[in-house]
Amino acid sequence: MALALLAGACVAPAAFAQALDPADPTIFGVIRKEAPTSYGDRINQLVYSTPLSAGDWRFLGAGTRRAGDDCSMVPGPGSGGNIGLNGAFFGCAQPAGDANSSSITVRVHIFDALVGAWAVGSNPAGGAADVSNANWLGTMTYDLANFNTPGYITFFDVAVTPTSIVDRVGTASSIIVPDTGFYAQIEICEYQTTNLHPSIYPYGRGTSVSIVAPGSTDAFRFADNNNDGLVTAGDIGTNRMVYLGFQGDVPPPPAPANTDLGCLTDAGLTQSLTLANNTISWYRICLNGEATDAFSQFLDIDTEGSAANVAISLFGEDGVPVGFTDFDDDDGSGTNAQLSYGIGRRAAVGDGRQYDGRDGELLAGVYYLAVGPSGSSFGPGFSAAANGGTGGAVAINFKTNTNSGALDASVAPQVFATDAGQLIAPGAGGTAATTERNELVWHKFDFCGTNGGTSYLDIDFSLIANPADSEAFLFDSAGNLVWSEDDGNGAGGYYQPQASFGTAGARTYSPVAGQPAFDGGDGELPAGTYYLAIGLYNATATGSRWHVRSDSGSSLSVTADYYTDSAGGCSGGGCSWQADGCFSDYDNNGGIDGDDVIAFFADWDAAGACADVDASGGVDGDDVILFFGAWDAGGVGFPGC
Repeated sequence: MALALLAGACVAPAAFAQALDPADPTIFGVIRKEAPTSYGDRINQLVYSTPLSAGDWRFLGAGTRRAGDDCSMVPGPGSGGNIGLNGAFFGCAQPAGDANSSSITVRVHIFDALVGAWAVGSNPAGGAADVSNANWLGTMTYDLANFNTPGYITFFDVAVTPTSIVDRVGTASSIIVPDTGFYAQIEICEYQTTNLHPSIYPYGRGTSVSIVAPGSTDAFRFADNNNDGLVTAGDIGTNRMVYLGFQGDVPPPPAPANTDLGCLTDAGLTQSLTLANNTISWYRICLNGEATDAFSQFLDIDTEGSAANVAISLFGEDGVPVGFTDFDDDDGSGTNAQLSYGIGRRAAVGDGRQYDGRDGELLAGVYYLAVGPSGSSFGPGFSAAANGGTGGAVAINFKTNTNSGALDASVAPQVFATDAGQLIAPGAGGTAATTERNELVWHKFDFCGTNGGTSYLDIDFSLIANPADSEAFLFDSAGNLVWSEDDGNGAGGYYQPQASFGTAGARTYSPVAGQPAFDGGDGELPAGTYYLAIGLYNATATGSRWHVRSDSGSSLSVTADYYTDSAGGCSGGGCSWQADGCFSDYDNNGGIDGDDVIAFFADWDAAGACADVDASGGVDGDDVILFFGAWDAGGVGFPGC
């Protein structure tokens, strides 16, 4: 198999380009993605297979515990020097209903593939015998306690540090291999032993029709289906391509010729150019500070104002596109491109997407922006190809506050899988929606409140075929996070979130295995408008600004169903301020402050009924005038305040 050694994001871009099939119960799980670290003048880069052909991800055949491959990297990304392998990434699967322990030890053995031809049948034996092989170079061991759930897949990336690395000398920080290639074998063992695990196996993709010829660089990977430590003719028909890759310490690639735009200021920057046909233009920028959630800082890049239809990709100094996407060509208005990093959520332009930080987070430092015609392709190693596309007049807009500048006002999410309106008994069913890779699904609803526990609201995320391992985040009308959950009962094997507000009890609807009863354990939920984000594990949220980001590379179906005994009837669809009528305290938190302004304009921008504070039946400028009149007066002289 031909391999490439490239830097940056966790997986080869094409390897996860296809969406997983939500109708296939074998594909549920997560892909954890994390940027590798860098140090000195060398960079941890990733070694992985060339792009895989189209098709669904599948389990390996039952019984497989080992898999191996000859990893060719000619012409040698290390520029003739050795590579120090210091991490692996791989997938593991456990059959649904399996009663064996979910704790495993993964052993990744590395051999010198350049000493003789690695013929079919010469795959080194597993267990203790393999370290006596004259071509053995080292082994990475991962002890993973309770890593998985039966019936689910887990991918481990290079952010998971090996428990130990050993080479011919002993304990090591890396395994030195020639940069032209090596042979690798993965085996799944019982926890902290060398005994093959009885039921957990490597996670693979596709099938091959036969074992490829010795010395071939075909991208098929072999599986030792009968667990004898050898790949032989007896394994024909059971071979699989196993997801297995490596991280190594190599020199960084040189940057392409570029226009240096310097360090971005908080005033922003627009760069205009005429992009020639079939051409890529490169720009160098630097950030003085982090575009991260923790620092409440962002970087937005778009091509608003361009006549040409172009694509953009942001690369790190290691030569790999940064964040969760390799490029964008149409997230802005019309056909304009948009990338958004760090804290969200800022208003969209036209029919474009909001600037919500969905593409990841950035550290301070140097970055390179590639601009090419729509249809361009981008990848690791500063790879950018225009593919014959048409250029034209382009405007590249940079906006940031990474010099500690002020944030723009946040806005409420604009796209909803379900807008349930005001929830009244018995509740409302949600619409199943598929999460795109590294995306979330948004719901919206109004609720009249649990009113001191005299009513309840239960939200069930399980009523969907083959529910995914999801997380949920509930925000109020001011963008504040009021509730979140990962697993409703992880100890009992129930890995969907579950929300229950208000009346205590033991309510059930259509319970699935391990699902607890709804008992009001999440406390009170005031009247108001709410926004519910649902994503696959692992997603993270900040406490405000409706900001949440998913780092799951999977694409699966999620939903939420609502159950309540509320009679409804609160005017304006459950608006928070209508609990007492004091619209200057728009979020009804007992104080009149900037959060009320944010909450009001979130509804006003969306023409939400709650922003009709003058009760005229429409949302317009008169509501703004009345709201600020009351807000400036601190509510004095206005009803309910």
